[in-house]
Amino acid sequence: MVDGSNRQRSTLKKWLLALGMIMLVFVLLNPTEGRYHSWLEREYGITLEEYNYFDGKTFVKDGERMYETGHTRNALFFTIKDMEYYDMDHNELVYEIRTVGLLGTFFERK
Repeated sequence: MVDGSNRQRSTLKKWLLALGMIMLVFVLLNPTEGRYHSWLEREYGITLEEYNYFDGKTFVKDGERMYETGHTRNALFFTIKDMEYYDMDHNELVYEIRTVGLLGTFFERK
């Protein structure tokens, strides 16, 4: 005869294991900065031109050079980026891009 409490514990263990596996997948597939740059190039045509310690990152789109400002919030399961891209010559805002990174890619959010 199977005890009812053992059956409940067994079911709970299975659910906790499944939840742990799902959480592990989310952690492992949290997208990187390189994936963001690939997404940015694919969606907006903005390419990372160079990076140096003093000036930061320089981006290019249609021959126009830009720089980025903004912030990144990296949680364990996802990444939120709110970035602004400014024209280097005129210091004018060109793009304001807000994204959430989840499961290995980025999605634009409004």
